[in-house]
Amino acid sequence: MIRNQKIYKGGAEQKSSFSISRDFSWQIKGIAIVLMIIYHFFCFPEWYVEGISYPSLSAISYPLAHMTVTCVGLFAFLTGWTYALHRDKSFRYSFKKIGMFLVDYWTVYLLFLIVAILISGPVMLRDIPLEMIALKTDVMYFCWYVFFYIIVMVAFPLYIKISEKLKLNTLVKEVIFLAVYYRIIYFIFQFCGSNNVIGGIIIQFPTVVCGYLLCKYHIFDFIYQYIKNKKRIIKIIVGILLVLLSYCVMTFKPQLRNIIFFQWVGVPLSIFGLHLTGIQNVKWFDRLFGFLGIHSMNIWFLHSIFFSDYTKNIFQPIAFAVKNPLFVILWVLFLCSIASIPVEVLQKSIKSVIGKGQKFVTGHMNKR
Repeated sequence: MIRNQKIYKGGAEQKSSFSISRDFSWQIKGIAIVLMIIYHFFCFPEWYVEGISYPSLSAISYPLAHMTVTCVGLFAFLTGWTYALHRDKSFRYSFKKIGMFLVDYWTVYLLFLIVAILISGPVMLRDIPLEMIALKTDVMYFCWYVFFYIIVMVAFPLYIKISEKLKLNTLVKEVIFLAVYYRIIYFIFQFCGSNNVIGGIIIQFPTVVCGYLLCKYHIFDFIYQYIKNKKRIIKIIVGILLVLLSYCVMTFKPQLRNIIFFQWVGVPLSIFGLHLTGIQNVKWFDRLFGFLGIHSMNIWFLHSIFFSDYTKNIFQPIAFAVKNPLFVILWVLFLCSIASIPVEVLQKSIKSVIGKGQKFVTGHMNKR
């Protein structure tokens, strides 16, 4: 795929033996969105409308859920990794990122809100402000990550300012302080957040932190030094083993504390292992998962329509019309990817109008 080949690596302008290119980051997101579709469509039979069932999958739905739940962790890790790279870690930068993210979310939300009203009648007006920041997700069923992203993008510049004052210039100091910082954030939202938000903070915030620290302190570089000169076949074997280990380990003793731990360890290992295999350089892999990665956030938003209580009676049978689980996954990815294209055009148009409006206001104020 022809995309900007910007390198996402620790120390943005430094030479590095391990790097996450923009293409590779799209591929990781593409893999994550496929795992998410599997997770939502085949791991929770209680979400199905009447007439849809997969009893043959009931025996594997539990371990499958714990293998595919890392889908969000992959997005969270990349959020931390890319934040570490960006030179501007100010609140202004964070609010700009939040604003652009919310434009994407609101575009899909307002479209779905109209569909929900047409199908199920009026929604509760008091719920709309909460849905606008994903503190409530009746319409946008899986979009709790929106509010979590807001938390992360506000928490990190605050952390940067505190760490600079405390001179936290070593990995050990940062790990200790971030552990305390994490607990403070958790306790704050334990009393005023939704269950989804609390769950996101407990499990995913440490994963964001993990991505941030691994990038900032070049941890992957350090590990890669021991294997970079090995034969290609050795790298491939080690990479495959790391990926298999990171996902299979989630099926053993999947209590909450183990899930959190394996998110911290399993997600980075799977990304590192995937990089070692070199599959990111294979054309079909890049084209397929790169395309899905580019549209991954919209696919995340759009597939909510199949499970929202307002719309699932109409749209879920469409998703499961092809019956076979593999075909269902491919069909849903196809539907959401195709829908994402005009939605993305609309999102870019809205951002363009906002950008022009900001320039006009700024120019007018400067003239005064």
